[in-house]
Amino acid sequence: YRRALVHQALGQAAQAEADMASAAKLARQRYSEKPKDRPNTLNLALYEFAAGKSAEAEQLYRQALSEGAPTKHLCQALADLEEFLALRPGEERGAVLRELLRGAVTEAAPQG
Repeated sequence: YRRALVHQALGQAAQAEADMASAAKLARQRYSEKPKDRPNTLNLALYEFAAGKSAEAEQLYRQALSEGAPTKHLCQALADLEEFLALRPGEERGAVLRELLRGAVTEAAPQG
C-alpha cells in the first residue's frame, strides 16, 4: 500500500494501481479468514475506497466501528485516510468517510 502511494505521488498511475490491487487482494484474503481482524478491516476499507468502491469502504468502516475497533486502530485508519486524501484532494466521498472516522475517534476520546 505504501509503495502504491509513492507511485501515485510520482505520477506513476499504472504502478500505483497494481500495488493497490495487490494490497487489496491480500487484505480481502485475510478478511475472509479473519473477519474480526479490525486493523485489516480498516485497511481493506481504505483499499476499497482507493479502488473507487466507496459504498463498500463505508460498509467496512461502519462494521469495524460497530464491532468496537479500538481507538488506536481508528486513529491509524483516520491518519491513513487523510494521507490518501492528501494525494487526491477533491474526493467528496472521502470527506464523508473522514468525518465518520473523526466522529468515532472524538466519541472514543476520554472526556476530561
